[in-house]
Amino acid sequence: MTALLTAFLEWVASHLGWEALVNSIHGLVRKLRRYRSGRPADHWVQRINAAMAAEVRIHCTPAEDPVIVIEGDHPLTSTQAASASAQRQLLEQLKRPNDMHGIVVNDPVWNSARVHLAVRTLDFAGVRALRLEGRRPLVLSAGALLVCSATQEVLLHRRGLNMDKYSSCLHTTGGGYMPPSSHGRDDGTSLRATAEREVHEETRLALPPGASPPRLLAQELATGFIQLLYLGFDLPRAAVERAQPNWEGHIERVPFSALHAVLLRSDWVPSGKAHVLAWLALGAPGAGDAPRFGVLTPTQLFAQHVGS
Repeated sequence: MTALLTAFLEWVASHLGWEALVNSIHGLVRKLRRYRSGRPADHWVQRINAAMAAEVRIHCTPAEDPVIVIEGDHPLTSTQAASASAQRQLLEQLKRPNDMHGIVVNDPVWNSARVHLAVRTLDFAGVRALRLEGRRPLVLSAGALLVCSATQEVLLHRRGLNMDKYSSCLHTTGGGYMPPSSHGRDDGTSLRATAEREVHEETRLALPPGASPPRLLAQELATGFIQLLYLGFDLPRAAVERAQPNWEGHIERVPFSALHAVLLRSDWVPSGKAHVLAWLALGAPGAGDAPRFGVLTPTQLFAQHVGS
């Protein structure tokens, strides 16, 4: 067998040249590494849902962005309206924005070819009023998991001290969808526009035009947030160096080699941790060829935190 292999390689080298043969072998090895690291983990959606059953529910991994159908304003009872009015005054005193939000009001068919989300519009003061009653309005949001393959880092978002939910915790970058309204700026009916706006507001960075990483539709059970996440936008090193904080928080740069330890921490927004686990399960899109997390591949690190 060895003699036959040697003869074959000598024959190939005589026709291609030794340098071309070596380059071809190296190219094949690189492709095999990319295949092994980029192959999704088995049953990864079910494994995340089982591991985080009380916190997060991944509904689907859509090939396209959901269709948003605006169905008018969200109704409030007289008691809720009075509470919302008080919240508007409080937000004004705190100099906090009172943006419009989209509240999902239908029961989406998550396994359909194109998910349709029916939403009603409600300002943040109204959302706060509903939460004060113990309700969990299904606030529609979008965001992105940012990485830098050049520096081998995950770019997480450390939430600010004054956030209503999960203050000072680690999360991915994103926020609430802003439906068309008479109040000014909005995202139209595009969750991609939401992700782009939120990333710019929270970091002053722009998403790479034309990039289309895998999507994830999930629900944060404690808050009711319905989230579309883009898993793995690769940002250039120069852009990452220009990232700026705002009142909502700041970027925390986590080297791939440190991600295992960071995932063990308790100061996560649950959905943010689920987003990172999903990204690892998919082979870490945007992280470059055959990324390593210490000695582990992405799917091996995923298994360390989710198990079988």
